[in-house]
Amino acid sequence: MKPRAAVAIALLLAASSARAAIRVTRNGEVARDAELCYYAAAGTENPFVQQFASSTVKCSASLPAGLWNVYARQGTRFISPRVVLVDSHQPIPDIELHLEPAAAIELPTGGVVYLTDTVSLFPGPLVPADRDLLPLRVENKKIVGVGSIVRLGAGENRRIDSFSRQALVTWLSIAPADLDSLRTARKPRPPRVTANGKIAPLNPVTGTINIDKALQVFRGLAPGDVTLELSGAPWKHQQMRVAQEARVVTTEQPLRLVPTSSIVVGWYAASNLADLADRLVSDCKPSQEQSVFTAELLKCPGVFDRERCSTISNATIPDSQRSGIL
Repeated sequence: MKPRAAVAIALLLAASSARAAIRVTRNGEVARDAELCYYAAAGTENPFVQQFASSTVKCSASLPAGLWNVYARQGTRFISPRVVLVDSHQPIPDIELHLEPAAAIELPTGGVVYLTDTVSLFPGPLVPADRDLLPLRVENKKIVGVGSIVRLGAGENRRIDSFSRQALVTWLSIAPADLDSLRTARKPRPPRVTANGKIAPLNPVTGTINIDKALQVFRGLAPGDVTLELSGAPWKHQQMRVAQEARVVTTEQPLRLVPTSSIVVGWYAASNLADLADRLVSDCKPSQEQSVFTAELLKCPGVFDRERCSTISNATIPDSQRSGIL
């Protein structure tokens, strides 16, 4: 009997630990009477699959076993602006959900609200206040209607009935390692996403932390070929072609976010480059006929070995130039 009792105690501690991993706070204090609200998720890679798996929301003091989209609420006055994906079959990492003032939104059947800045979907009616909300209509786990951005004050209640049945929806994807690097990067900027080079999404991204799986929604596109484009430093330029139809079209693949790096080299020579080259004892010495020099930026694996290095960029420098920036 003693071994069985030990196992039971271990399971109880594990369950208690899992529940304690999700903390709900308001104004820096634990909100002890708050509830966890959850609706089923399916898969983790595609946001449409993850967030549109179910429209049934339940709220309780603890989280049952399953794969859930989870947010928190405290009565009808406060709600967390972030929805997190939680697999309660696995050890739950430490998660803190901060409560903010709430508003209410009345939507037709299948109506949901999406927040780009937190990459979160709320089935309603309770939604975060003082944030840009994008109403969507979902049928059979697919977007069939797109509303206009609304922003509600704390305690406000509004009904939304107007939805466009023609739109283009894509999403952004970034590798976890690249996302971690952005957290320590110096002043990273969000990408610029456009359709046909000039049409911006209804809900452009504004940060670089909540960016993976962020939906980007376009309205007002004429039927036919559309070029989606991702640009802006430090992101690698990306393009995707898709056909806009007389309905809401969702892309099968995301726009891939690939961060790049840049380097600026300032140089100065005490004399002109031709005189400097005459004093070199190396194979870099130019011929008498040369009147210009080439500066190269090289990428080398480990210890410098010119044969193993690749040229990233180069620039031509007149022999009379004594300083510059590459």
